[in-house]
Amino acid sequence: MNAAESSRFWYLPKCKFYGVEQSANCLELWQAFNVTSPSVRHTHGTIALGMMRGDAVLSHKGTTYSLTDETVVLINADEVHACGAMNTEGYSHCMMYPSVELVQQVVEDLTERSHRFPTFKTPVLSDRRAVQKMMRLQQLIDLSDCPLEQESCLLETLRCLIQAFGEIQEIERSTTSQERFAIQQIKLYLETNYAESITLEQLSQLTYLSPFYLNRVFSQAVGLPPHAYLTQVRIQRSKELLRRGVAIAQVAQAVGFTHQSHLNRHFKRFLHTTPYRYQQMSKNVQDLP
Repeated sequence: MNAAESSRFWYLPKCKFYGVEQSANCLELWQAFNVTSPSVRHTHGTIALGMMRGDAVLSHKGTTYSLTDETVVLINADEVHACGAMNTEGYSHCMMYPSVELVQQVVEDLTERSHRFPTFKTPVLSDRRAVQKMMRLQQLIDLSDCPLEQESCLLETLRCLIQAFGEIQEIERSTTSQERFAIQQIKLYLETNYAESITLEQLSQLTYLSPFYLNRVFSQAVGLPPHAYLTQVRIQRSKELLRRGVAIAQVAQAVGFTHQSHLNRHFKRFLHTTPYRYQQMSKNVQDLP
């Protein structure tokens, strides 16, 4: 019988890179073991870096990629993706999410241009050097008790990946300027009013677009329909509250879920663990030096 799915979360705390204090944890890490259930389609607000153990399948922008021990996952910010096991044995992974501020500062250091963000042509790398860099970073973050060594390896790994595989340029959009503005309005509204019961009619009145057209344009541009984006925002906000020690029932209500069971169900679909387990793990990393 296969071992049960489990997850572990930990963080590199706020750091001061390039003379700038990070406003949030500079790196969040998520390690999952014996994963057999597929993840939901989702995005991240920053780049996602990962290493796999076992065989998995990544669905990304209409293409399926095979993931093995010799591949690095490199997902651009805001790109919809999902991952699933290739067989009943499942897989394990270590995913890393550097803060937006940190990534922008690395880019500025490389290009001398501020407020830019890298994009990567492919979400899967088989490059030997990239694999070695990621393995080294994972080992140091997991095992080293020297923050200086961890931070130095993190910066060097980001520089290497961005310089070798990233492009620093504006991304062309197929939507019109009016549609882009409407999409940004919707995202901001959902990110601000996530605790409310939001309807398409409300979003339609906000953007002066018909509900049908709004739903289609948003889904095409973001890769997720508005309701799925809202659920993702709620899960992210619930993580923040759980790390602060807020009671799970209060968290569910605060982020807009009708019942605690709804929070539990969506949380496990996204993170392969329960809010209770996540909160317990978070207590162990709040006071990292």
